[in-house]
Amino acid sequence: MGKVRLGAAPARRLLRTSALLMPLMSADPSAADHCPTVFCRHMTSVPDDPVVAPVPSALPLRVDYVHDIASSVDGYDRANNTYRDDWLERVLFNPPSRPFQSLSCQYEAAALPQEPVDDFGSCEDLGGRLAPDGIASIRWSLVDPEGLLTGEEILDEKTYALERARPVIGSDCILEIGSGPPPLVVPPAACIFEASAPPPPAAVAVANDAYSYTVRIEWLDSDGTVVRSGSQDIAIPRSAPLIVSLGDSFASGEGNPDQDGRSEHGGIDDCFDDTSQMVLFDNNPDMISEPIWFEPRDHRSMRSASALAARALLEDYPYLVFLSLAKSGAGVEDGDSDSGPDVDLLEQLRTLQALIEEHPDRKIDVLLISIGGNDVGFADILEGFTTGWLNHGEALDDFQAALDVLSGADPGGGYPLVDQTIDQLELNVSNILITEYPVSLFNRADNTPREGCEIFEGFDADLLGPLSIGVREAELIGTMGESLNAEIHRTSSLYGWRVVDGIAKRFESRGYCSGEDARYFLWAEESCDRQGDFEGTMHPNRAGTRVAAQEIERHLRAVLPPPPNAQDPVLGTDPVAPP
Repeated sequence: MGKVRLGAAPARRLLRTSALLMPLMSADPSAADHCPTVFCRHMTSVPDDPVVAPVPSALPLRVDYVHDIASSVDGYDRANNTYRDDWLERVLFNPPSRPFQSLSCQYEAAALPQEPVDDFGSCEDLGGRLAPDGIASIRWSLVDPEGLLTGEEILDEKTYALERARPVIGSDCILEIGSGPPPLVVPPAACIFEASAPPPPAAVAVANDAYSYTVRIEWLDSDGTVVRSGSQDIAIPRSAPLIVSLGDSFASGEGNPDQDGRSEHGGIDDCFDDTSQMVLFDNNPDMISEPIWFEPRDHRSMRSASALAARALLEDYPYLVFLSLAKSGAGVEDGDSDSGPDVDLLEQLRTLQALIEEHPDRKIDVLLISIGGNDVGFADILEGFTTGWLNHGEALDDFQAALDVLSGADPGGGYPLVDQTIDQLELNVSNILITEYPVSLFNRADNTPREGCEIFEGFDADLLGPLSIGVREAELIGTMGESLNAEIHRTSSLYGWRVVDGIAKRFESRGYCSGEDARYFLWAEESCDRQGDFEGTMHPNRAGTRVAAQEIERHLRAVLPPPPNAQDPVLGTDPVAPP
């Protein structure tokens, strides 16, 4: 509806007011009730011509789920590096209720003009929503139409009395409300109905594994008679999809803290002026503010690609539980990190089993894994190339030997051990997804390998030695990455896993040195400045992480059960004829 400006009438009343319209709990107050005496003492009468809004023929409303990714810091036990049992019980295994909110605020907006008390001030119009003519109160209800779960039809109910707009003394503005009493306004709280409803227990058979409640809004006159009404059903699912992310830094969100830190600039060890020397001597900067991580020891972030993909699902899925145990530096068995003995994927799987062992029937809808990059030694190969201590032949030999272990060609470990461990732990997993890696690390905008840049372009060799990547090294790194991705595809076909493909393709032409606006990788100086170390170097930056998240989301949608369908609003019938 449009906005109505309430101008001054011939017998206008001027009221001094603050910047807020405050309601007065009265059905039809007199001038003395709603007007400060000091400003109303010269008034002798109040004309009976109140400003009102028209009554619509029916009441549309919108019911929305209160989306919750359910991966709260409050639910995580950092001391033991795991999720709290009581939190899991409440959000995953036996949730007592699911929240939602309803919105119905189709009331006519009004602008109440103000004037300054003196010649030097300025005032803005005050906003408000006009109450419809003949309406005294608004009632919201949560209804269980069949009384199946609780035995009661009305589960929750809230009634809001409409109130006269009342100015509050305290500013240097004069409120012009025209002739007649101040208009009835709708309290802001009456526009939104926040409630929660219990999901159906396992013993109750329901269609589509969800139970429908009805949200109802009613307009009542002064006698309590329903003048207008509207309703909409909302389906509360029995359970929320469970997505668990495991693996290495590509899964944990390395390079993308939940909140960036900031380093000191201009002194010794400046992230932007002394980057190469700092990398070579393993120096970290002084920080003005530290980065914030969901789990700081493991550099685990809710801005990882897997977390962003899960959050994107909330456009359609009302509720979702996302757990991440991923750790930067993780390998299948032996990780490349200082974060402790539980850095490997097998330990993450055992941690997951301990979290759900008392609920063996609770299905893990998606087990999302990123693993293999550390097992084949990509970080060591990159370091060997940049410092010159590893030649091409040695690098290829080391990579192939590690890839043989990862593939199971050299028995006893790798991906076969991952599949075996999942079976041994009797994890109830519906879908196992494994992500491929971006491999065009040094490709330029035309998708051809190029020499390094930034910390990989070399510096004073006489003083500190070389630190660079040439075109040949860039080609070899790309070839190794392609071989790893090929093994991920081959392994997945053997064990019934699903490969999250599309990531490598999206990263083509977006290499480390493809240009500021094109690249999808984090520079060393950016990692240094944002998180106070160089661990984020060569990991996806914000743009790259979003792209990876889109591909993960695409595959998640392909394997998850469909979300409950929200129904269209139901427009209420008219108990009384419209005026």
